[in-house]
Amino acid sequence: MTEIAYHQLPAGPRIAYRFTDGTGPVLVFLPGYMSDMAGSKAEALFGWARATGRACLLLDYSGCGQSGGSFAEGTLSRWRDEVLALVAALCAGRRLVLVGSSMGGWLMLLAGLALGDRLAGLVGIAAAPDFTDWGTPDADRAALAAGQPVFKPNPYGPEPTPTYPGFWADGQARRVLQA
Repeated sequence: MTEIAYHQLPAGPRIAYRFTDGTGPVLVFLPGYMSDMAGSKAEALFGWARATGRACLLLDYSGCGQSGGSFAEGTLSRWRDEVLALVAALCAGRRLVLVGSSMGGWLMLLAGLALGDRLAGLVGIAAAPDFTDWGTPDADRAALAAGQPVFKPNPYGPEPTPTYPGFWADGQARRVLQA
């Protein structure tokens, strides 16, 4: 199946995905912050997988792309749990190669830790684990800790890039590089 389909989470929104079945471990693409499965890296991986007969899963986290939910409510923990629920539903018993771009590289590590023996490999593309720690100036940390969102200029479009207090706090609690 290569068209967009939806998986209804038991206590959450519908998660949009595309899946093509094939051989080998399932390639699971995890997009970056405010990105989705329609991006050029995701599309290139999906096209390669289809052309070579490999299994591949693309998805949009809640609040992103074609999935339901609010981006402002998104956190690493929430999105990790969505990834794990989707692979449990669609790829039961199969081994997985997680491919994470930017923030998706952080999610790749968090999901990989939970997958145990099902994890066949990791591919990071400019992976950015712990970026809430190393990528946040002190003034922004203070605003986020006080419950205020922070908006930064967006090099990819006219709307500013938001960081919400819940995402930042969860990111601080889910750092992996020092563990």
